[in-house]
Amino acid sequence: MIEPNIPVEAIRNVTYENGLAVYCLSGEMKASDWLVPVGIDQRTLYSGNSVLRGGQSPKIGQGSGAANSLEIV
Repeated sequence: MIEPNIPVEAIRNVTYENGLAVYCLSGEMKASDWLVPVGIDQRTLYSGNSVLRGGQSPKIGQGSGAANSLEIV
């Protein structure tokens, strides 16, 4: 889309903003869900199961704050 000189703002609207607007209508999804990552604790169980397999050690960490911008380059 960039090659035929379509403005970056139009590309962002089509590929990101329009989809985000629709998915946000349910109230269950918002941009901050991926723009502001939360900490990770792989010791957490889901229905008695973890994400760990084969004796892996759990990773535990803080959220890294704001993620990189979703910039079209």
